Amino acid sequence: MNKLRLSYSLLTLWNNGRWEDAVKMYLHKDTFKTRQMREGLEMHKAWEKEIKEKNSLTIKSHTFKFKNPVCEFKVIAPYNKKWDMSGTFDVLSEDTIYEFKSGVMGSLEYSRGYQLPFYFLLAELSNISAKKGILIHYNQYTKEYDTTLLWNSKRLIKKAKNFIDSLAPEIEDYFVKHNISFDKQNVDKQNVDKQNVDKQNMKGDE
Repeated sequence: MNKLRLSYSLLTLWNNGRWEDAVKMYLHKDTFKTRQMREGLEMHKAWEKEIKEKNSLTIKSHTFKFKNPVCEFKVIAPYNKKWDMSGTFDVLSEDTIYEFKSGVMGSLEYSRGYQLPFYFLLAELSNISAKKGILIHYNQYTKEYDTTLLWNSKRLIKKAKNFIDSLAPEIEDYFVKHNISFDKQNVDKQNVDKQNVDKQNMKGDE
């Protein structure tokens, strides 16, 4: 049985009324990226490279040290009989999940959202120890950074479950109504096949 795979990004886009973008993301179709999003991705790649090389990350005069860090740690776990959860932690270092943010909005404001609670629940369902999450935010315009630490708790796990339960039924109904496949593996294969066809067409044009 194919199951709907719920990610924090999918739920957030849906919660913000961006249904078309949510479907495009689920189907791995290209979506528009703002300049700020592109800058954030570039920063993320640079930070990931530094962590892999040094087990540390230096921002201005402060150095964050990591123990056995795993970057881009992807996790998939069953939420119930109908839905799976998936997420990619920016860094998992022992029992701490690190998430990187850029732009104007600070880490404290991000910490009030659903991402870390979602990841805490995902870790719990995957038997991964995650006692806390740390948000590291860098404002590329002011060249300042800030961090917020969030401890895992039953309250945050409940917050994540409420977030999922309030949105997933509507997403599932929409996918069924519009005949959108739940099968992520099939979607992945379709996109790989499309890329191969595009490459062949490009060669034919040469």
